[in-house]
Amino acid sequence: MSRLMYIFILAILVSACGSSERQHSDKNKQDDVINHNNENSDDNSENVSEEATTITDISKEMIMEFVPEDYELVEWSKGNLNLDDREDALLVVQKGKSKKSNNSTGSTESTSSDDDNSEEKRPLIILTMDNKGKLQQVAQNDAVILCPACGGVMGDPFSGFTIKNGYFSAEHHGGSNWRWNRIITFKYNKNSKEWYLHKDGLVSWHSSDPDKVKETILSKKDFGTISFEDYNVDNMDL
Repeated sequence: MSRLMYIFILAILVSACGSSERQHSDKNKQDDVINHNNENSDDNSENVSEEATTITDISKEMIMEFVPEDYELVEWSKGNLNLDDREDALLVVQKGKSKKSNNSTGSTESTSSDDDNSEEKRPLIILTMDNKGKLQQVAQNDAVILCPACGGVMGDPFSGFTIKNGYFSAEHHGGSNWRWNRIITFKYNKNSKEWYLHKDGLVSWHSSDPDKVKETILSKKDFGTISFEDYNVDNMDL
């Protein structure tokens, strides 16, 4: 009986040692996971901090420095235009609105009028940020943004920008009974460090039958290679 009891006690001791080793191994794995997660958390915190700092780098005051004399700012937007780690910006400007000035007789006269500006193209300017946090103008095109009167009875057709990961789109809408949306998208090329036309799309429908939509989207296979500065909205077959 004592021999059997001895074997039984020995088996319990061996089992307990094995359990202790397994618990120690599991504890080490758990510590490794916690440490790894903490490292990732630190990395993510740094990324969030950098992004937050970058996002607030560009202010309207900085944008206004690039508005030409006798022009006014129509719209501006910021985002990553050239696939680096800094924010960039787009802005649209147009000639200033009507102003009154005193002439030699003491009466006032108009120096310009809204009608004079209604059909003029509006410059679209690309600004990128250098590694010192300074904005610089790198490209301009006066034939991307439609004129203030080009939207028909719906008024100014330009509705804003979308910027994402080296792509940007200029968006327009207009019409009367016949409505339309126009989206012109450019894509950044890291090799040439320029933007090229990616897609040009037009969607139209009649207000009485909005579910019957006509859609035309042109891509590179339709128009070839067109740089941002060479693009002309009037030359596209839409």
